Amino acid sequence: MLLIIGKRSNLTSHIENSYLNSVSFSTDEIINNIDCLNKFRNENIVILFNNFQAANKLSDTENIEKFVNRSITSTVKVLDYIKNFKNIEKLIYTSSSSVYGDNKHCSEDDIPHPISLQASLKLSNEFFIKQYCNKHSIDYTILRVFNMYGGDDSFSVISKIINAVVNNTQLTLVNNGSGVRDFVHIDDVVEVILKWLVYNGVHKGVKLLNGMFAIALLLYSVVRASLFDHDFTILIKEKYENQEYIGGKSK
Repeated sequence: MLLIIGKRSNLTSHIENSYLNSVSFSTDEIINNIDCLNKFRNENIVILFNNFQAANKLSDTENIEKFVNRSITSTVKVLDYIKNFKNIEKLIYTSSSSVYGDNKHCSEDDIPHPISLQASLKLSNEFFIKQYCNKHSIDYTILRVFNMYGGDDSFSVISKIINAVVNNTQLTLVNNGSGVRDFVHIDDVVEVILKWLVYNGVHKGVKLLNGMFAIALLLYSVVRASLFDHDFTILIKEKYENQEYIGGKSK
């Protein structure tokens, strides 16, 4: 049985559609009623932590308590609650490439250097899970996912490019479109996670990525491959005024 912590997410819904022997819990359920996990006490379970502040609300710190509850409190509440469970096969955490900071050519062995609130909380979750699993002799895997797109996605630059083409709306490119990102499709992430459910190797940290693309080249490729014959406006800026650095990227 796969238990997913973090219900209202693009990735969670795709995993549940692909893996029927799974059940998800929202962070609100975990915070307000942690006993919802009790009925799985004697089952063989894998727990996937996919809980965090929503990607489109990473800059919203108006309610700091809710931000922290969704991002890290729900994780530690689960860890505290399951310490007497007997049949936990594995813990998996969906982290982020943002923990590497400005490292342009990072590898799994590089020391993380978070430079944002999101990255710092992601790395804190990693530490909690790592220390907990080492103490209780539980297998664990940290998946550092790079820029994911696809599915019900309205956050990635790829979804914004497609939306601009479909709806004939203006698209703003920062840094002259020269920024380079690695992108991975949600279907590939789901495939890796499902394979990891039964993997018994020694790797504890894994990067999920496909390849590096300049944003301007990506835009050209999407537009050229589209079947739309109308024009749309591209507004190119060197940087935003009053630029705010959130989640390892300029928003």
